[in-house]
Amino acid sequence: MLIFPCHRVKIRSPRDPLAASQRLAERTLTPSRRFRLPPPEALFAGRVDPDGFRLLPMTRATSAYAPWIVGTITPRDGGSEIEARMTLHPGTTVALVGLVLLALYRLFSGGPVRLWWVAAIAALHTGLCYLAFRPQAHRAEWLIRDIVA
Repeated sequence: MLIFPCHRVKIRSPRDPLAASQRLAERTLTPSRRFRLPPPEALFAGRVDPDGFRLLPMTRATSAYAPWIVGTITPRDGGSEIEARMTLHPGTTVALVGLVLLALYRLFSGGPVRLWWVAAIAALHTGLCYLAFRPQAHRAEWLIRDIVA
């Protein structure tokens, strides 16, 4: 959780997989419309297929720590089960790896501020994980539960 935040969710729905994916698709913008003014009923941007989805929650402000949600919808007795994994967006992950490499360079390059620099990057990332990623991941989980219920 500390370096790459991850939140896993299993949601049971009384709806069959096709109906659950259709309900989720109704509240999802296609990626081509992501940067236009979204309608108020759009809660996610991404793609939804009958057997899975890849979503990004819609927020009022842009957040690099918004969860990237990848999930599958499988049939279960009398309904469906949704398994989702929420992680950082791949672009944010690449930037984070670059930041870690920069911190390691500063750590081993010498100088009096090297430990302060590494501690500052670690504190910033940890704070953003708990203040930005986790609340948005829990909100997205709640929204998905509400939509497919």
